Amino acid sequence: MRQLADHQGADSIGADLLGMIGAIAGSSFAYLITSHLAKLESVVACAVIISFSVFASTRRSQPLLWWANLGAIAGGIGGTGSVLGNYIPQIDLPDKETIRYQIIGFFSITGFVSGIFLGRNAHKENVRHPKDFIRGASALTTSIFAVLVTLQFTDKGIDAARTLSSELSVSTTILVASLTIPGWVGYQLSRPRVLVKKLLSHDP
Repeated sequence: MRQLADHQGADSIGADLLGMIGAIAGSSFAYLITSHLAKLESVVACAVIISFSVFASTRRSQPLLWWANLGAIAGGIGGTGSVLGNYIPQIDLPDKETIRYQIIGFFSITGFVSGIFLGRNAHKENVRHPKDFIRGASALTTSIFAVLVTLQFTDKGIDAARTLSSELSVSTTILVASLTIPGWVGYQLSRPRVLVKKLLSHDP
């Protein structure tokens, strides 16, 4: 019994380690891409990364890939949030209005499509509930922002760190709201088809 418990504990530690590696790799990759692009290019890249990551998570359930997908989502949001936080205060008012609509539009479509991916595969045992995505991605995004703010404080002081923290908070709130609300709608709209298929599959 003790050997079995030790073996299970070792497996748990191994899974946690793989998850950490996946999260770091995914978030680093997505952040490096989205943080080095211009405003709309970063938004589009983030939208593609999120859609692909959600779709991939409905096909594979290994801890490494699950956390890598979550890390990519968080890294994409973090990178795009940084770009938008730095760029939007510097542009003229007419451009601001256009960019706001474009940003919300891109992420609303991304959220809706991602919700459909999850809803259509909700009957699969390996597919997580949307709240698991939100919880995991939120925790990773918070960790990324904590690192960015700490680095900013180390490099430029408390005022610069406070400004960055405020910009990241505002931009991330907008991005997350634009993703999650349409995402939940897409998830709910796609689930009836799944339920009908399940009912029909049990017919004699």
